Amino acid sequence: MVDGQTYICGTPNASRKGIERQPRDWLANLVAHPDFIVRLKSSVAAELTAAAERVDDTDERRRVLTAPNTGYYRDAVSLQAALAHSPMVRVRFTGDAGWLADAVRRAAHPD
Repeated sequence: MVDGQTYICGTPNASRKGIERQPRDWLANLVAHPDFIVRLKSSVAAELTAAAERVDDTDERRRVLTAPNTGYYRDAVSLQAALAHSPMVRVRFTGDAGWLADAVRRAAHPD
């Protein structure tokens, strides 16, 4: 989560030199069918309806990939490789899960 927004990111083969970068299946699936369900199973059991939007904007990608809580990606590959090759979608919770988006925004920007 960055700036009150939820993102799904990955680092597909970005650290493997000399190979062609291939989009991940999960990204292709979400681009083709952006509506999906997030199933929480550990501390809370819930099914949250959501929609995904692919993030290609360089400024938004940089903001997400340089946020303090996304250090994993910077440790896995260079920032340049992550910016160029990491799949990324912004998640918008919908329907009955809409409450979560409001709670996330409030937590990110308390009064």
